[in-house]
Amino acid sequence: MHKDLIVAIFVPTVSDSGSSSSRHHGSLGTGYPVAADLVLTSAHVLNPPRRNRRAKIRVCWYYARPGSGSCASDRCWQSIDNDAVVWEGEGDLDAALICCPIPDAVGRHPCGRLTETLPQPDAYWQSVGFARADKRNGVREPGNFDGTLRSMAENAAFFEVIERAPPECEQDWRGASGMPVFVDGAILGVVKQVPSNYRGQKLEAVPSFRLLENARFRELLGLDEARERRERAGRYLLKLLTRSEALTRELALALHCAHEIDALVKRILDETPPLDDLFSLVLDVQGRLRDADDRTGARLAGDLTLAILPVLQEASVVAQVRRDRAAQQVPILALPTKLKTLAEIIMAAADQRPAECLPAATEAQWPEGSCHLPEPPEGGRDADGQRFREDWRAALIEAFARDDGRFAGLFRRYLQERFIQRDLRSAEWADAEQELLDTVAFELQSRSEDKDRPVTFYYIVPFTRGDSADVRRQREADIAALKRDFPHLVFLRLAGEMPLPAETARYGRLRSILYEPPESAP
Repeated sequence: MHKDLIVAIFVPTVSDSGSSSSRHHGSLGTGYPVAADLVLTSAHVLNPPRRNRRAKIRVCWYYARPGSGSCASDRCWQSIDNDAVVWEGEGDLDAALICCPIPDAVGRHPCGRLTETLPQPDAYWQSVGFARADKRNGVREPGNFDGTLRSMAENAAFFEVIERAPPECEQDWRGASGMPVFVDGAILGVVKQVPSNYRGQKLEAVPSFRLLENARFRELLGLDEARERRERAGRYLLKLLTRSEALTRELALALHCAHEIDALVKRILDETPPLDDLFSLVLDVQGRLRDADDRTGARLAGDLTLAILPVLQEASVVAQVRRDRAAQQVPILALPTKLKTLAEIIMAAADQRPAECLPAATEAQWPEGSCHLPEPPEGGRDADGQRFREDWRAALIEAFARDDGRFAGLFRRYLQERFIQRDLRSAEWADAEQELLDTVAFELQSRSEDKDRPVTFYYIVPFTRGDSADVRRQREADIAALKRDFPHLVFLRLAGEMPLPAETARYGRLRSILYEPPESAP
């Protein structure tokens, strides 16, 4: 999780004397953003006893400090209208969504994503919340919490988490309601209450998969598009399998199902095996096809994998990309991965298309997406476009690293060369430069919004850890200017929380599936 995104939620209440005039009388809870403009919290946080309906709820982005201020009055507070509470669960579904945009000061961090998995016993969890135990010098501050999970029955309304260092009494947990339960970088649930008789050592949380079962919740997060993505993938797989009877036969044998293509596609999508098993299945099928000297079938098995993987992506991750990819207020979109190959798969999921990767030079290389700029124009400068790509990539990376003001102009020049044919680029009429840029923007929009085969082009911004705050702000300003010129070009930052060795272990065999060995000499 990114602790900079933790949110304090202040809900005004009527004082014991019945007065509603004080803006400082109320209760506090915790929240965390799950989209660029949606904060997830507990429903009861927004509905305390004696709620003062005449006063507005206030949201505090604790780590979004204006300037260099550090006192409580300098925190980034926002008042929200009553209609900003866009969804509240009912009954045991103690959760709510507040419409509240993330401040620019912390907007570079990726929002939380909800996972549909069940809690696993003794798994590690962590969070940050505004428990009363963390009140210092009269000011509530965020406290860090972690511990282990308890498993749950699938039909249960909540699951339990054990806190390693709980407050001394149950009352000191007040303010932690709405706290996200993070496991492996994803939100597994939302803390709802502290059960009695456990000395504050145990918390109860609403599981994320219950939230994702709610139609209105899914709609607000744009999650229903996952069904459309699945249907598109099914149509693509039907066409793909008709191109190779041998691949269809081998898959049917491996999955122990009927040879009919319709039944096979339904089996693949309805009962997709776990990722590791899927890779084993495809590698086994590819091995048999290559042994039979069927290079076409083996290559199509890789294409099949690239069609299935976008369907398997977390719905909340894909929904956020779809929602924010053309938003100028989100100039740099963070993806929860460190791998360029997985970035292409996530972007393909957002486009509802199969992923497409460029050929890798070796089996150890992570292939890049074909929509990852800089890429060569159709019929590129050299036979396979490789030199064009390498020259421009080196030039852009160098300009970005040197911070000499050349990057944005150089990037605009590249886009003209990539998307506009040469004779039109040499035009000398008035305002030709702006017209060329407008033409590039139109081309990018047309490709992204194509109903039959949408393609969103993207550029992975090469940030480095050693950048100073001033340098990073300047570079982010350059990207923001480019985003204003080209709203449908997505600038990405790879921001995966999973350690690189773990992510490599999980997806490493995909490199072998996508690698095409050179043909043996006759």
